[in-house]
Amino acid sequence: MDWNSRRITSILENALLEDRATRDATSYACIDPNQRAAATILAKEDCILAGIGCLARILDVYAALDGAVTSHYEVTTHPEIFDGIRLHKGQSVAVVRHNARVVLSCERVILNFMQRMSGVATQTRARLFPGSASSISTRSAAAADRITGLIYPMASSSRTITLLLREASRRLWSMLISIGAENSPSKWKCAR
Repeated sequence: MDWNSRRITSILENALLEDRATRDATSYACIDPNQRAAATILAKEDCILAGIGCLARILDVYAALDGAVTSHYEVTTHPEIFDGIRLHKGQSVAVVRHNARVVLSCERVILNFMQRMSGVATQTRARLFPGSASSISTRSAAAADRITGLIYPMASSSRTITLLLREASRRLWSMLISIGAENSPSKWKCAR
């Protein structure tokens, strides 16, 4: 997927604006502007990974929208972590190091995109290859949050795809955010 295309950039901008990420009052009131944070993205259940490329792109789009971001981010992933691989519950997907305000402002949008894309990939794999996906949970829950611009009108012949989108699981990801020094004991686990 070309995460730098104009269409994808527009979708990411709309998602960040809809979430009011650049106006996160809590982060601005409670977090020092120079505070750094490390966020570890963890799989909350067995799944197929999709959307790993959105991490860096969402941070880039946020910086362009906000205009006040002066620090640079670092997204670290293992070389064996890429779209399409099977993840196990609790497995680390990536670590994001950046300004604490930026991490807290973008975490919901990042998790929403990864949840939706990985949920669809997991459900598709489970339905197309039922024997090989036995270790992947096919339990599903309707997504409460929508992602602007990603729901396309579909013909009645693609009913299966429509069902997969509706059944994409929101229970796939969590983000563990550590505010302060790299070894700081204060960690927040976001309930998603």
